[in-house]
Amino acid sequence: MTTISQADLAKHSAPGDLWMAVDGDVYDVSKFARLHPGGSLILEQYGGKDATEAFYEMHRKDVLAKYARLRVGKLEGAKSVESQPGEITKVPFFELPAFQGQNSPYYRESHKNLVQAVRAFVQTELEPIAEAQDL
Repeated sequence: MTTISQADLAKHSAPGDLWMAVDGDVYDVSKFARLHPGGSLILEQYGGKDATEAFYEMHRKDVLAKYARLRVGKLEGAKSVESQPGEITKVPFFELPAFQGQNSPYYRESHKNLVQAVRAFVQTELEPIAEAQDL
């Protein structure tokens, strides 16, 4: 895979020519921008930049796998954000607020642990089988 410098990434920051880095990978989102559910303006705002932090504020990591075909290279010197199987995400409204640190009279730490254990099992045991069998 091609290594892309920060300077090369910065050259692609105009509407119709948008590249952005997420988690060390560089994506060409030029054509995708008009289809983006959040609109093209947000992609234009981060065009030519490392958008890892902003991306993870609104998306789960598996979204990147869905758009792997847009990947054009690796960002030079970028650090990868590693997630553990079963990890609770910080994406707003994806998890129950009690699992993201808010106080709840209904959900206890045991509920969060159960969700994490089930999610880890699905991610490590079932997803590889489903991918191998193209389910």
